[in-house]
Amino acid sequence: MNTHPIELSCVIPAYNEEPCLRKVFGEIFAALDARAIAYEVIVINNGSVDGSAHVLSDLQRSCPQLKVIYFETNRGYGGAIHSGMAAAAGSFIGFTAADGELPAESLLRVFDEVKSGRADLCKTRRLRRHDGFFRKLLTFGYARVVRIFFGIITRDVNGYPVCMTRAAYERLHLT
Repeated sequence: MNTHPIELSCVIPAYNEEPCLRKVFGEIFAALDARAIAYEVIVINNGSVDGSAHVLSDLQRSCPQLKVIYFETNRGYGGAIHSGMAAAAGSFIGFTAADGELPAESLLRVFDEVKSGRADLCKTRRLRRHDGFFRKLLTFGYARVVRIFFGIITRDVNGYPVCMTRAAYERLHLT
C-alpha cells in the first residue's frame, strides 16, 4: 500500500452488525490492499447495542487504516454517512454498507469509474432486492420525487455503493 496522501476514503455506517463485521471488513481490507492504493476506512458505529463496538476496537488494533467514529445513540443512516464523509481525508470518497450484502469489489468498481474521469459521482442500483411490495412502492415513489424536483433520473435513489471526487463532495455543501 502507498503511504500518503490518502486516495480513497471508504465510509461505512454500522448498526448492530456484530455477526458480520470481521468477515465484511476482512474482505474490504483484502480488496483495497490488492489494489495498492492509499486508503482509509471510516466506520461509524451508529449507536449499536450489540458487540459491534468491541469487534471494531479489535479490528482497529490490527488495521491502521481503520478509523472508527462512535455514536452513543443512533443518528440514522444519513447522519452516519454525513459524519463519516466529513471526517474523510481522501481525494475520492465512497460509502457502502457493513452488512455484507454487496461484494467488497463493488465499491472499487464505482471508484474506478470516478477515478477514470468519466463521472464526478457514481452510484449503483440494487438489482436483486428482497424487499416487499410496500418497500418497492416507496422506492418507486421516491425516485419519481427526485426526478420531478431535481431532474435526476434514477431507479434506486438509495442504491450503494457510491463514490465521488472530493470536489463533487464539496460542491454538495452538506451541513
